[in-house]
Amino acid sequence: MAMKVVTIADIATPDGTKLLQQAFLLQSGNHLRDHYDWPRDPPGDFSPAMLLLWQNALKASVLDPYAPPNSRDLQFSKQVQDWTDPTIKSKWISFFCQTTDRIYYRAGLQWRVYARYS
Repeated sequence: MAMKVVTIADIATPDGTKLLQQAFLLQSGNHLRDHYDWPRDPPGDFSPAMLLLWQNALKASVLDPYAPPNSRDLQFSKQVQDWTDPTIKSKWISFFCQTTDRIYYRAGLQWRVYARYS
């Protein structure tokens, strides 16, 4: 298993202000780099020691030290800015629409829509 990431943008939320939970847990990035020709995956899963090392490195280098303990907020200076490639948004597998207050998740050629339950 490998993360397939190059920059912080590959492990950040679409708005660039937080770290993806699955990236913090060393499970996956945001899949924007899947089209690259990556080397063969290393054998086996990441060990608990590797996961702890990864999380400590993230906390020391990119996560906001003043945020609550379970927060995945990035330091202000590490937040991802506006995308320069206008087609990048079409490559995300999910996104949140503030206008409709819904989450859209790509499922093949269709979208699954999740609305807030009240």
